[in-house]
Amino acid sequence: MLDYKSVGKLIIAERQKLNLTQEKLGEILFVTRQAVSKWERGICMPDYDSLLKLSELFSITLDELIIGKRIKPTNKINNIMIDALKEKNKKRIVLSIFFGIILFLLLFLFFCYYFVSN
Repeated sequence: MLDYKSVGKLIIAERQKLNLTQEKLGEILFVTRQAVSKWERGICMPDYDSLLKLSELFSITLDELIIGKRIKPTNKINNIMIDALKEKNKKRIVLSIFFGIILFLLLFLFFCYYFVSN
């Protein structure tokens, strides 16, 4: 469930970082100061267009804006990348072992055939 108050607090914090008044933010987003005030007090949420503009203006993701707090994506991204690399290395090792066994068997069969035929 969306926590409007958390979203409002994030909007306040990000607006203040940019030294914007509610009036100025409203002008940028083409909404009234009262609309910005309602968002910040947690009475309602911005519409989709306003969320997109806020996200761009504040340089935050829509996810962060909607949940009302900044997310540190580096840990999640790093973990996903590490897991993907581990999985890729596992596949590479399995394929190397598989082709090594195939090569060994082919060489063994070749030498067996060579020695039996001579």
